[in-house]
Amino acid sequence: MMYALHPSWASERARGSGRLGTHAERGNALVYALMALVVGALVAATTLQTELMNQKLSAGAAEGGVLAALADAGNSMVLEQLIEIQKGNPITKAGVTVTPASVGPDLVWSVSIADLKAMNYLTSNWTITKSTLNNASYSVSFKRSPTGCVPVNCGVDGVVVLNGAVKDSAVSGQFDGVVVGAILSKLGVKGGVSLPVSPGTITGYGGSWAVPNPVGGSPAGVPGAYFGTTSGTTSQFVRIQDSRNPDLQGALSVAGNISTPSNLAGNTINATTTVTAGGAVVGETFKNSSNCFQVDASGRVGTNCYAPTDMPSGWAGGVSTGDVYSHSNIGAGAGGTVSAAMKSDGTIKGAAGDFMVASNGVIGLNAKGTSGAACSSTTGNVGALTVDTSGTLLSCVSGVWRPVGGRQQKQTFYIASDGAVVPSPGCPATATPQIIVVPATFYINPTAAISFTGPGSGPWTINIRDGSNIPVPGATAQVETYCAYL
Repeated sequence: MMYALHPSWASERARGSGRLGTHAERGNALVYALMALVVGALVAATTLQTELMNQKLSAGAAEGGVLAALADAGNSMVLEQLIEIQKGNPITKAGVTVTPASVGPDLVWSVSIADLKAMNYLTSNWTITKSTLNNASYSVSFKRSPTGCVPVNCGVDGVVVLNGAVKDSAVSGQFDGVVVGAILSKLGVKGGVSLPVSPGTITGYGGSWAVPNPVGGSPAGVPGAYFGTTSGTTSQFVRIQDSRNPDLQGALSVAGNISTPSNLAGNTINATTTVTAGGAVVGETFKNSSNCFQVDASGRVGTNCYAPTDMPSGWAGGVSTGDVYSHSNIGAGAGGTVSAAMKSDGTIKGAAGDFMVASNGVIGLNAKGTSGAACSSTTGNVGALTVDTSGTLLSCVSGVWRPVGGRQQKQTFYIASDGAVVPSPGCPATATPQIIVVPATFYINPTAAISFTGPGSGPWTINIRDGSNIPVPGATAQVETYCAYL
């Protein structure tokens, strides 16, 4: 049997099916919402942790800035009042006096923030007296160092301390390493903190300084900042009335005069290298400790342990020394004129180039004489050498210039036969060409003869002929040419 579905029921089922679908969708949306809350909570927790970390770093950096400013103020006081501190005296400025107190064997100057401000070591608008981290106050103090030092040799050690530990609010009994780390990072080498391994001591960065922890119970996490003259920050500076040797390793410039009592009278300037003056160095005598270098009042110089006056008789003196080595020219003369010079390449020259020794060993002379001319003290003493215009070497002999080697200078040697032509020796204008002919081979013929023809200066034709003017077979002659000088 079959039944027909009433239209109203079908419509109701359709609406019922629609309501069932809406409930399922609402359940899924709730799950998604819960998941979003969980993820959002995780993101919020991470963000909160990062923000908390940043807040701690910022707070630590700010606290480090406060400690640094107080340390700078204390350091300014120490440097300005150093002489009084070294003597152990009270410090007075702007109507405020800070008096040291005896603490064991030491004198300790304790300075309040109000005093630093009143004495103009802090700015007039400074208002910080307690830390924003733990509401603790600050203490500023310094003492002479080392204990028992002679006043003029005393250094000064000072410290600014936060009078309370920087604790971690999240972990009971522990200091906040993040905040303290930011403080030390801000302070750099002058920063320090009391550590759990030695809470009784505030230890400086890298162990560069240390002071007792002044906070009661000696908790860990107490930060401080060093200032002073003897450790890590300003001990390298030269101070007024400083008795230490500064051992400067570079140049020192001074705008004014450098003086010791009585303007260096009775004092010594010692230098292991160089004393340089841009102006005049005034003094009667300059010398080294062994007297091996001296400059006397007249300007004469003695080196190699020779005295400036160790000169030959009649010499006014200039430099008295041993060996002389020049990297350039050495000249002698007067009135700006060089009479003789030696150059760094080895060349030696006389006045106007009268003579020269070249670097390759060649000796050059200017023409100062003529063969047969007189020589005297003005042109060359006996034994002196010069050259004529042709370059012939001349020697002063008995008051007359003569060619070295004789007045007849042999030029060329030949073996000649009949009809041979002998060239002129090419003598200079100061000499006359000559020829000498000597038989070299003979045969018995009373009519044979040897002769030459040609101009007196050559060239010459050699004739070896018999009485009939016929060349003698096989006959030769020795021929020599000369340049003859007066």
